[in-house]
Amino acid sequence: MIYADSIKVKLSVFFAEKKKSLKISSFLLTFAIFSLCAKTSWCQSWAVSSNKFSVKSAFSGIWQGADRILMFANLNSVEPALADSCIMLKTLYGWYYDRSAEIDFSSENFNGSIRDLNNVTGSNAEKIKVSFAEIQKSASDSEGAWELELKYADNSVSIVPAARIGSSIFLNFLVKQQEDAEPSIYGAWLGVGQAEGICISPVKNAGELTSLYITDDSVYYIRYWQTDMEYSSQQATFSDGEKTFYIAKHIKSAGKIFTCVSGRGTQIRNVRRSPLQPDDFLMNKSGTVLTFEKPYLTLLDPENFPREETAVMQEYLDIAKKANSRRKTPPAPLFPVKELDWHWNEINELEKYNTQIQSVRERQRNFARQSQNSKINGSIESR
Repeated sequence: MIYADSIKVKLSVFFAEKKKSLKISSFLLTFAIFSLCAKTSWCQSWAVSSNKFSVKSAFSGIWQGADRILMFANLNSVEPALADSCIMLKTLYGWYYDRSAEIDFSSENFNGSIRDLNNVTGSNAEKIKVSFAEIQKSASDSEGAWELELKYADNSVSIVPAARIGSSIFLNFLVKQQEDAEPSIYGAWLGVGQAEGICISPVKNAGELTSLYITDDSVYYIRYWQTDMEYSSQQATFSDGEKTFYIAKHIKSAGKIFTCVSGRGTQIRNVRRSPLQPDDFLMNKSGTVLTFEKPYLTLLDPENFPREETAVMQEYLDIAKKANSRRKTPPAPLFPVKELDWHWNEINELEKYNTQIQSVRERQRNFARQSQNSKINGSIESR
């Protein structure tokens, strides 16, 4: 029994020492790897950028829409990988610009950085963080399609697909299923953008998307709806009676999955067809993004970009200051202004022989004399 107990004790001590040595060895190995990486460019390439501003070049600048002005910035952020969304709403039929969502401009010496508070504005500006994820790669950094993930102060998240073509941003657009060697409108286009807007509160994306298959003489409209199915790269098919066409069965958009067929099927039904109107669309230079809609936002003064971000921020504040200093001219009168002729001579002639009216006029004159005398006496006593 003594021998057996001594064996157990020796074994426990042996394994404890081994475990301790393994912990020390793993710690030393981790420390060595960390020190090595800190001195190599490989490790630095994975580090978060320390730049003061971290905004996609395609979305830099000031963007104006029908009911809002928008700017992405990153000023003294503790999270350089995230940008801040500044949204200025055009309220009161566009006569007052409310800086509804913005960064803390007071940390820098900006002119007009203090936000106005009145019956139109909220007590505090909303704080919105935004990150950019590329939907489809483009040859140009200033064009393409991205998903904007907006994170609000209450930790709610809204994903808004957005595309830039030229100097405009579109929220209703399609991306080419397979990029061609030369830009072409023909082929399968997947609808991925259908958001309501870039707003100061979470937006609800559409529950349906529309994709297109374009041939030399026709446009085929394919409806996609939201589903709980797992994403599949499988192709679905439809036919016009002569040819068979292929398009993606599933689409990923705004964190959701959409399908054009039910269950495990691949045959698309109820495809709508219309003639191709060649002047109704707008496509980017690389032929990867297509839209049939009007721009949601347009870049202000695109000739002067790129510019220093601090200058862009100051211009953003100046827009609000200038707009809110406007004063609306009074409306024109409903009826034209005219000089009225009361015909006092005729009125006096009518009153001249009316004893009742003459007695009233006499009382009025006496009251006026008494009032005048009391004013005179009061001024004398005050002296």
